[in-house]
Amino acid sequence: MTQKSNLHDMFLSQSSNSKSKIPTQKQEEEEEEGVALPPVAFFADVTTTTSETTNGIDPPKSFAFDNSSNNKNEALENFVAVATPIVAVAKEVAVDLLSMLRFGAANYLTSSLPDDQRKDVLRRMGASEATTTDAKSEMQQQQQQERGSIQEEIAVARAEEAQTNEQKWNKEKEEIIQQMEEAANERVKNELEVQKMRLQKELEEQQQLQKQEEEKKKIAVSKKAGNEEKEEKEAKNNDEDLELLFERRKKQQIALNSIEEQLRLSVENESDERERLDSLLEKRKGQQVELDTVEENLRIRVAEIEAEKEQFAKLSKELEMMKLQQQLQEIEDEEKQEIDETDEDDDEDDVMETVHPVLGPVVADLGYKRLHFVSSGKLGAIPVWNRNRLYRNNRAKSMANEKIKSMELGFPGAICLHEDNNGKLSIVDGQHRTGMMLSLREMIKKKEEKGEDITGLNIADGMFERVLVEVYSEPMGNDSPESTEQEKTKDKYAQEVFLEINKAEPVLTVDMPGEASDADREVITDAVDVLQGQYSVMFSPSQRCKVPNANVDNLRSSIFGAKILKRHNLTTSKQLVDWLLEQNAALGDKYENDKENQSLVSGKQWSKASKSNFYLGLESSWLYK
Repeated sequence: MTQKSNLHDMFLSQSSNSKSKIPTQKQEEEEEEGVALPPVAFFADVTTTTSETTNGIDPPKSFAFDNSSNNKNEALENFVAVATPIVAVAKEVAVDLLSMLRFGAANYLTSSLPDDQRKDVLRRMGASEATTTDAKSEMQQQQQQERGSIQEEIAVARAEEAQTNEQKWNKEKEEIIQQMEEAANERVKNELEVQKMRLQKELEEQQQLQKQEEEKKKIAVSKKAGNEEKEEKEAKNNDEDLELLFERRKKQQIALNSIEEQLRLSVENESDERERLDSLLEKRKGQQVELDTVEENLRIRVAEIEAEKEQFAKLSKELEMMKLQQQLQEIEDEEKQEIDETDEDDDEDDVMETVHPVLGPVVADLGYKRLHFVSSGKLGAIPVWNRNRLYRNNRAKSMANEKIKSMELGFPGAICLHEDNNGKLSIVDGQHRTGMMLSLREMIKKKEEKGEDITGLNIADGMFERVLVEVYSEPMGNDSPESTEQEKTKDKYAQEVFLEINKAEPVLTVDMPGEASDADREVITDAVDVLQGQYSVMFSPSQRCKVPNANVDNLRSSIFGAKILKRHNLTTSKQLVDWLLEQNAALGDKYENDKENQSLVSGKQWSKASKSNFYLGLESSWLYK
């Protein structure tokens, strides 16, 4: 806590300590020898505050190295020992500052609401105050897992980049802090609008339920009164019914006596009837012989008629089928025309009635997803889905530099958002394209401020204000989670959308949800970031980079695929950095002492690798040692 507090003070008052930031003559000499040092004041503030972060290791007196291999390795090890914890602390400070800005903005924007509504809105937005130690710990853990919006990610990246250069930091410090405040305020405003809409909807539903409950009570009272009256009437009629039953029983007895008399007479006449039936039976036998003869003749004629009827029926059936097909086709055409007209009317009504507070009107509702036109500025205020790949501002800038050459094509494709049952939005696909749009707007704005002509860019009309967005809403029934297992169930739908989108895109295994654990992914990412900071000229933003260059994402994926952490029992980013540096040094000795290995690469490739002392991009066999 002491170190984090001091870093916050340093972050906000860096300019007031200018006397302590003057580098010594020895440090200037070391920088001239070829080793890039972080700002001196940054290391001074960190090391004089506490030794907890660096595990008691004082910063090295010099990061320069001469031509000998021992001094070179010793300088690299000293650099890694300091750089790794400082990078982690800088990131943690930036995240804490954003959390403070969001919390302050949420409290200010909800101060006019009643206390109950204000607490409910803050709870839904994840900005409520913790009253117990366990609650505070849980909130801190949630804030660490919470991803920022694109604008916030850009501000953090800009802050980290500026801290590596003292002059740039002093110049841009206030602008960066203001940018972070604006990004946090914009995100909180959007989330507040969503929660206000949901609170209004819940209030209307509660009033409707209350009205239904009152109507049920009235019906129950009325039914009870009717039942009592009915019971009284039935009691009065019971006596009358008994008297009627007695009268009816007497009549039934008389009828039974009559039936018994009729049966007796029938039995007496049965013998006479039998004799008559025997006579009729003999007569029927003679008639049957005659009928058999006639039947045989008829059977022959019927067979002939059936043959003719079958032929006629076949012809009639074919004619009926032709008529039926024609009628069905006409009916199908009429129904299709009516359905098209009805769908057009329904779509127009839905579009007019549905307006999202952040995304605006619904362009089309396809059932499984909605389509909106949203400005790039509002997209920049929407947070990234927590399990998405890491946002890289350098990649977004590189995409912007390429896109500015073909502005007439607009922005192909759509940005994909996920909307949970609380109305919270997150970017599932398109975070770097959103960052590219913000970078493009900044580039165009600077050109206009300098008075440069931008008509040659062929900017398509409305391309920044009408970005196509598709929204996948969480299916009904997934209520707010109360446990970790329910949270995983809730997040499953967003994961399914993410996997479906990226099946045909080059998403690396390490970034696929469910593959690498969060801890392993963090260790690999931090270690590769340190390596990139030390050998920045050897890292390319393209995944199709050539030898001897390396790409951050490819290197992360290769380390994960080779199971280096598991095979070598590495649990921290520092251990992984040390292992990578050992492999780099061993690979350099292998190529430097063997001309045959050097012949496997071109002279230009070997010259670049040896000049930068980075050899991991020459081959991949070192991954499996």
